[in-house]
Formats: sequence, structure tokens, C-alpha cells
Amino acid sequence: MESVCRRNPTVGSNPTLSATEPLSKYCMILRTVEQVRRVFRIVAGFTLLLVGAVMLVTPGPGWPVIFLGLGLLAAEFVCARRLMERIKREGNRFKDVVLHQEMKKEE
Repeated sequence: MESVCRRNPTVGSNPTLSATEPLSKYCMILRTVEQVRRVFRIVAGFTLLLVGAVMLVTPGPGWPVIFLGLGLLAAEFVCARRLMERIKREGNRFKDVVLHQEMKKEE
């Protein structure tokens, strides 16, 4: 789909004076839909983060909601993606430590 909506490269030496193919109505609709999806992901991600933070001090599944919000934001922001990767890495490390201690108790 994206190749259909790409503009043709400019012709000539001066790109400001060169002709480009205008985007079709179909391509503009596709871009608009993608922008709406992106805005929805961002708003939903921050909303889930806020609700999860509130659930940490009130009854409710705060941490899972925070992780869902970070997951949505990781699709859009590099810093959220890095934070999710770090949480996964540290979670796996913690799991390995706990499992290792349980194996020692069994011996």
C-alpha cells in the first residue's frame, strides 16, 4: 500500500520548482487513518498508565494495567520500548534468581 502512495521523485535540479505527483484521495485517507490510530494508541497508553498508577493505591490490578499502557506506548515511543525491554530483562533475571533459590531448597 505504501508504494502506491509514495510521491514520485522530483525531476530537475531545483526540487522546489520541480513537479511532483499529488497524493490521491485514497492515499490521503490512508494517512489520516494511520494518524488516528497513532493518536488513539498514545491517548490510550497514557490513560492506562494513569489508571494503573491510581490502581496501585486503590483496589485493582495496577501493575498489569501499567504494563498494558507501556505496551501501547512502546509502539510509538522509543523510550517506552526501551523501558519495556528493561522490565522484561529484569523480570527474567528475577525469575531465574527465584527458581535457582527454589532448586537449592529442594536439594
